[in-house]
Amino acid sequence: MDHQHVFHRFPKLPSELRHEIWRFALNSWAVTEVRREDDVVQLRAFEWTPSIIGRVCHEARWLMNRALCRLRLSLAADPSYLVNFGTNIFHFGPASDAHTTTIALPGETVFSRLKYAAITWTCWNDVARSFRKFAEHYLALRAVFILAANNRPFYLQPRAYADWLAPDLQGWF
Repeated sequence: MDHQHVFHRFPKLPSELRHEIWRFALNSWAVTEVRREDDVVQLRAFEWTPSIIGRVCHEARWLMNRALCRLRLSLAADPSYLVNFGTNIFHFGPASDAHTTTIALPGETVFSRLKYAAITWTCWNDVARSFRKFAEHYLALRAVFILAANNRPFYLQPRAYADWLAPDLQGWF
């Protein structure tokens, strides 16, 4: 690491200020990909995950364990995955696959607490089926992002389908 990017006086800051900085970092947005491979649930962070902050020091790890929820997925390759349901977006892949395979994978803990989800646009029928699955499973869901098809999700802005999606989806939510 370049020495000009290291803040050597950070440990000397008051603990309240250090904790606020750690909390700010832990509450930043992250995207988690949900996949199924060989009957195993795969959760993989795009770009970065706030749980990396827990590797910095004991103080950061202590705050991370208080701020993030540890998911225990019985069919997962990594049975313990840290997530902040208030700022984590779960990306369920292309809408054509999401409504048949990935939306129902994570289990009850995620079903009851997930606030943000994303799918990649394939066609209107697939998106509508995916929304129906979301309505059946995710009770705390606040938003579903529909991402353009040819890009990686963490580089994209949600597509603006709200005007013409709303009338068709009102019956499900």
